[in-house]
Amino acid sequence: MAKVPTLPLVVMIWMSLSCTIEVVLASRVAVIVLEQSLACCTTYITEGGNATACASLVYTYGDLPLATNISVRFTTTNGSALSPKDYKAIISEERVFTVGSVEGQSVCVTVTTIDDTVVEDTETFQITLTTNSPNVTIGDRAGGVTFTVYMNDNDVATVALVSNFTFLYQWENNTSIQICAQLVKNELETSVSASLRLYSGTANVGTDTWNDWVWIGFSSGSPIGSISCGYGYIYDDNHVENNEDFTITLEGYYRTVATPYNNTVHVTIIDNDVALIGLASGNPTSTPETVTTLSVCIALNNWVVLDIPISVYFEAISGTATKGKDFIQAESGNFVFYPGSSYSCIHVDILQDTILEYNEYIYFSTYCNSSHAVCTAGNGSIQIIEDGDSITVGFDVESFNGTEGNNSDPVEICAVMLQGSLERLIPVYVTTHVPGATATVGKDYIPLVAAEIVFSYGASADNETASCIYLTVINDSILENAEFLSVSISSLLQYVFISPTMNFAYINIFEDPNDYITVGFASGTPSVVTEGVNLTLKVCPTILNGSLEKDIFVFITTIDITAKSPSDYGSETAELKFAYGQKVGDAVCFTIVINNDANVLEYTEQFKVSLMQHYTAIHFPLQQGSILVTILEDPNDGITVGFRSSTYQRDETGGPISVCIQMYNGNIERNVSMEIISIDGTAEAYSDYTMMNSTITFTSGMFSGNSICTYSIIIDDDVVEEDVETFNVSLIATEPLVTKISLSSSIISIQERNNDVVDIGLTNKRYIGTEGCNVTVCAKILKGFIERTVSVHVFTFSGTAIEGMDFTGVSRVELKLPMYSGVNDTICTDLMITNDTDIEPEEQFTVALETVDPAVNITIKTGIVIILIDSHDVAVFEMKVNAVTVTEGRNNTFLICTLLKSLSGILTTSLLVGVVTKDVSSSVHGEHTTCNEILPCFLPKTQLCKLSLLRYLPCLDHFSMNACIYCSTVKNVFSNTWIQL
Repeated sequence: MAKVPTLPLVVMIWMSLSCTIEVVLASRVAVIVLEQSLACCTTYITEGGNATACASLVYTYGDLPLATNISVRFTTTNGSALSPKDYKAIISEERVFTVGSVEGQSVCVTVTTIDDTVVEDTETFQITLTTNSPNVTIGDRAGGVTFTVYMNDNDVATVALVSNFTFLYQWENNTSIQICAQLVKNELETSVSASLRLYSGTANVGTDTWNDWVWIGFSSGSPIGSISCGYGYIYDDNHVENNEDFTITLEGYYRTVATPYNNTVHVTIIDNDVALIGLASGNPTSTPETVTTLSVCIALNNWVVLDIPISVYFEAISGTATKGKDFIQAESGNFVFYPGSSYSCIHVDILQDTILEYNEYIYFSTYCNSSHAVCTAGNGSIQIIEDGDSITVGFDVESFNGTEGNNSDPVEICAVMLQGSLERLIPVYVTTHVPGATATVGKDYIPLVAAEIVFSYGASADNETASCIYLTVINDSILENAEFLSVSISSLLQYVFISPTMNFAYINIFEDPNDYITVGFASGTPSVVTEGVNLTLKVCPTILNGSLEKDIFVFITTIDITAKSPSDYGSETAELKFAYGQKVGDAVCFTIVINNDANVLEYTEQFKVSLMQHYTAIHFPLQQGSILVTILEDPNDGITVGFRSSTYQRDETGGPISVCIQMYNGNIERNVSMEIISIDGTAEAYSDYTMMNSTITFTSGMFSGNSICTYSIIIDDDVVEEDVETFNVSLIATEPLVTKISLSSSIISIQERNNDVVDIGLTNKRYIGTEGCNVTVCAKILKGFIERTVSVHVFTFSGTAIEGMDFTGVSRVELKLPMYSGVNDTICTDLMITNDTDIEPEEQFTVALETVDPAVNITIKTGIVIILIDSHDVAVFEMKVNAVTVTEGRNNTFLICTLLKSLSGILTTSLLVGVVTKDVSSSVHGEHTTCNEILPCFLPKTQLCKLSLLRYLPCLDHFSMNACIYCSTVKNVFSNTWIQL
């Protein structure tokens, strides 16, 4: 091997490129060249590929192998490509030419690029070759060499049409159409574009639409889902044609591709041209009813070109004129407007009639059986001029009737069609007239002045059509006779005639059956007179409500009550007249004669003055239809009375004294009472006589000379020897104005006489009776003997037994002991005990003896009658259950209940029901059941009874109520668990 020179080593290194540059410098030992397989100074690769850079030893000094190692370094730097997003960078990566390397040898590095999905521009980065070895140059540059790597993008964006634009309908009106696409795949870091391609269908692209391309662009940075739209125009024309269509297809262009789906829009152009077909100019607008035939045409009325045929139906139709009655159409109205057509006609025949009607109109109807045409003939018409027909109207009755009143209808006034017929509205006019009328305007009715009555369409003399108006009748609440007025009919139209013989009628207004006046006696009417002072009484019936426009009559009559006609007053029935024009407050009077019957004493007397109906329209109020007249007694009438004797005498055993009072003057027709009293003298009341304080009455019908005697003064027989004693009786007038006393007192003398006294008393102090049976009560002589009849009286008094309910009471039942009766002689009476079904305890009442005989001394005055309990009056009880189960030691207290099942009558006492316990099986361990011995009582309502010592329950007085008792076992008797059965 040749030895490497020891001279300084100069080496030139080149990076090998597609065009090798060799620079030989005399001062250099070696040259290194950087190699690359692409263009000179630049290289192009596809995104995702590798860029390989090599350094080549191209020159050594003397062409000798290297005597020492030479190192070079490769470094990448960012351009528009960024590491590590776009490529994997190398930083000062060393490669070595080792000793012995010769010219042509190379060292290399590889740079890897990143393949992404982003659509972007071509990006660059640089590779730099440097060395630190002495005497080595990189090409012709002492510091190093750099070249640029270009990465071409291999991505395209995917776009699709927006889904809701797949089918599109657009009017033909020179408006823009918008088509939009959406970015569906790949992010953008550069702008891309797609194209919209138009393809003709029935519409011609370029004739009916704009040119055949539209561009759609997406700018850098647009996210997935971005939408971009393109715009074009659909051209308008004046051709009436069918709808046309074309398609728009989305196609890829610059760095875009279209999806194989959603890439076509079908566009339908809706034609906006319409043929306007209507009445042609020059058609007639009116015609007399006498003209026979009219020609009416329709035409194409706008500047359009028909490219398709248009079917039209043209017809004359009823307006106010009726088809078939006023006109007919001569031929069918079916027409076709072909391309180039513009005109078609029909013929209408006018029919003449004799009906009075308005000028009438024929209307025209067109129907276009196409969406490409609008028919407007309905806007036109032809007027048929009426040829002078007429009608005649009037009243067909001589009078119309109505009734005054709130509840009555107004008077119906009707005009009648007498000749002709109508097919229009015709007014006639009705007017009421005052001259000769008895009814008054504004008071009896509201007048009609040219009031309109309308005859309607279809009115005809053939069916005697009537048209009516109503006259309002005023309810004046005045009682009056029937009234009348007149009414006439007129017209302002020259073709409406009024019948000269039927243009006038009367209107009768009958009186309201509910109108009335109220007549009665006004409050404050004099109704009290005094006999002998007032010789007459004037009574005046008055109108209390309503007013008159006619004469009416009422009857007035008198009715006896206590006053009698004709002795006390002059009876009369009369007719009273209330005249036309009288009103509330006006009266008609009537005089009644009051008779004086001197010296007859009588009560205040009364009679009634009543009103009676002559007409049903007269009402009499309940309180004022009559008056009660009171006749006070003549103050000069009266009587004179007094004792018939000034002295009387009686011995002690002579019995009661009869004292007589006599009427000395006058007659009476009512009762007159006065008092008679006793006044002690030497005789004293209660010891010598029975004190007197009584009322005596002279009754109606008694007269002068009549007397009244009283036997109520009883002389008591005592055992004291004494002188003759006296006392006075006096007469006191209780009505001093009508009663005069002539002999007002009398002296009574008592002659002393001693005699024997007999003792009498009840046989028992206690009697026993039974319901439904009599109890016998007896009195007997206990001491003494009688030689004359002696009387005693039996009385009863209620105790717990109630008189009238439990027994039949007696008062002053006389028991007579016969002459020559002695000790133990007895006289008896029966007392009746009532039989009832009530459940009650024993009851009792008192029986007593009294006498007015001074020779009798009552020793046993009272006794008690006991009514025993009736065994037939019962209450029925039953246990509520037949058995009860308890648990020993647990249910130690339980409840036994009895039910009050029925009662024979009313429960008026307490009932006690006993309970007996009995073991029905052998006891266990000596335990027994014990109960309270007595159930709660059954008492009358509102009372309470005690239920053992635990609580109180209400006592019962009706069916289906319970009484309960508590039972306990011997063991654990304090248990509080109760079981109710």
